[in-house]
Amino acid sequence: MSAGKKLRILYVDGSPAGLQVVRAALRESIDALDLVMAADLPAFEALLRTGDWDFLLSDFHPSSHRN
Repeated sequence: MSAGKKLRILYVDGSPAGLQVVRAALRESIDALDLVMAADLPAFEALLRTGDWDFLLSDFHPSSHRN
């Protein structure tokens, strides 16, 4: 990764508490981090189309989010 470039991670999870845990864990080893959370499938799809992501991390279970 080039100097000054942030690692962009799209995190998919319905739990804001999960985001805080993941952010804290990643910050221990990654200084330049841009962690963005999608809380549901529509948000994930929108962010996936618009972002230039380096990594996707998910704790999303489609079967538990059906209408």
